[in-house]
Formats: sequence, structure tokens, C-alpha cells
Amino acid sequence: MAIVADARKESPFLGEALAAARPVAAHAPDVSIEIQDPNPMISERLARQRDRVEAVISRHVGAAVALKFSSGSTPPDLEEKPKSRRMSDSGARAERLKTLRQKDPALDVAADELDLEIVD
Repeated sequence: MAIVADARKESPFLGEALAAARPVAAHAPDVSIEIQDPNPMISERLARQRDRVEAVISRHVGAAVALKFSSGSTPPDLEEKPKSRRMSDSGARAERLKTLRQKDPALDVAADELDLEIVD
């Protein structure tokens, strides 16, 4: 609780975010936490303020630590997301035709033989 109280002195919201997490493992220098509150603001706050949280824990432990998030509690902004890309109209039609070709082999052959394309 002393760590949470120290975090609250720096930032009340940071302290509340840290209070919603519990330590699950500590293997020097890593400290793994699990976020118990499903509120995404909590995990986002901890992710953005990771350096401050590590500093607070380090003061109490007496050594530098690296904050890790245990499985199932990875903050959304730390998860790998596929890069989104803009798609033109022709690109969208080509993507739909590709999907339809994969679903039906007969349509795939017909599209090749007749040089078909999707028209809106």
C-alpha cells in the first residue's frame, strides 16, 4: 500500500490506476502486474505512465525495475495491431472478388475465364 500511496502523491489518478493492479510475479529486474479493473482507462494510464510507476516501485524496492503486464492485462495501446490502410474503390472491389473466389472454386474459374470484376 505504501507504493500506491507514493503514486497518489505524484498523481491521484495514477495512484488509483496502480491500486487497480496487483503484482503477480517479480524476477529481478521485472515486476509483472495484472490489472484487475476492466476499465481501459486504467490500463492506458499505467501504460502511458510506465516510467513514473517504475520509478515509484524502484524507490521502494531499492533497485531499478521494469514493469511488465501479465497475460490478459496488456494495455490496448501496447498490443500489436495490424496496420490499417486506406482502400480505394477499385481495391475494395478487388478484395471482395478475392474473397468470393476463395469461397467458391467455380466462381474462381469463371472469373478467370470471363475476366470478371465486381461492379457496384
